[in-house]
Amino acid sequence: MGNGQKTGNATQSLSKEGKALATIAALVFFLGFASPANAALKDVICDILYIVQGGLGSAVATMGVLAVCFGAALGKSSWGLAITVTIGINLIFLAHEYADYFGISSPC
Repeated sequence: MGNGQKTGNATQSLSKEGKALATIAALVFFLGFASPANAALKDVICDILYIVQGGLGSAVATMGVLAVCFGAALGKSSWGLAITVTIGINLIFLAHEYADYFGISSPC
């Protein structure tokens, strides 16, 4: 049986996308309970934005770039992967610049 399924057992592993979604959901859930009772969802999302664009986000972006470079050194990565990682990092860290350019005001 593929995809981490075992016969006769209810154990099933999540895909990478499922794990990422579960991590984001847990982060929103715990930050929501860590906020005061009168805090809006906007405050929780702004907290997540500060985490992603702060030191933790920089560390994850650095590890992503290093992984692509390591894959390129071994001949395992493609130009498409390198461009995708570069665009993703650009969008995350320069989102406020794009919002300012298009005249969208940030609530954070």
